[in-house]
Amino acid sequence: MIYIPSSAVQDAEWVSSEACVWTAPEWLKAKRRLHGVSKFADCEHLFRVILKIGDAKWSDYLEDLKTLKEQNHGNPERVVDIYRRLWREFERDSSWESIR
Repeated sequence: MIYIPSSAVQDAEWVSSEACVWTAPEWLKAKRRLHGVSKFADCEHLFRVILKIGDAKWSDYLEDLKTLKEQNHGNPERVVDIYRRLWREFERDSSWESIR
């Protein structure tokens, strides 16, 4: 479990390491982004190497899309941001079969 202190936009909370990523766009809701937490600025080695917390990946972005659909949130700008990020991920890793 990782204690994430409160910020201007989120309350403090305990989250499992599986619910975290090191880097991600600020709009990602599926996982908690640790890189943007000021108290964690000098802790990259702890999170990335010791706890093996990686960066956000395409499955996290798909989880955001799924949540938006289930909650009927029609924020078109966020949907476009998610699809743009998905496209960039697949340009780098062209394993299109994994999304099917």
